[in-house]
Amino acid sequence: MPVKFSKKNTLPVDLEADTLYLIPSTSDSELTELYMTGNTTSVIKRISTREDIEAQIGDALTNLDITVDQIIATGTPSSTTYLRGDSTWATVSGGGSKLAVNIGDGVNLVYTINHDFDTTDLIITVHYNSGDKARVLVKTETPSNSTVRITFDPTPPTTNQFRVVIMG
Repeated sequence: MPVKFSKKNTLPVDLEADTLYLIPSTSDSELTELYMTGNTTSVIKRISTREDIEAQIGDALTNLDITVDQIIATGTPSSTTYLRGDSTWATVSGGGSKLAVNIGDGVNLVYTINHDFDTTDLIITVHYNSGDKARVLVKTETPSNSTVRITFDPTPPTTNQFRVVIMG
């Protein structure tokens, strides 16, 4: 029998026959279990403790293989969304972006890197691109929400000598 999880106090509009629906009640400590047969639904039992849940449906609840299509939620599941506690698929807001580039050409002391993270709140590290990959101290600036400026002094780095990692 398929098992579906629904939003707090919400039954889906199109209920499926022979499906067990687990729906949170108004109390965060209770769970209402609904079983559907044909076109009618009935509340079998209000479950309020883990022991009651295990007694009612045994280990099946903890060992279920739930697929994304069994989750009743708003929004669209994808590789860029996550399921929030209120049964909403949401995109991660802010942060989580990373860009890593090699820099150095044997001539320039200043390098401007475009990142398009739409923020100046960044973590910027520069390290050697070979050997022990030790970090180096350089002047870093964020002149705009989409660029970082790295300045070496007094010697220009050799071709691809350093790796810049920008996280925003």
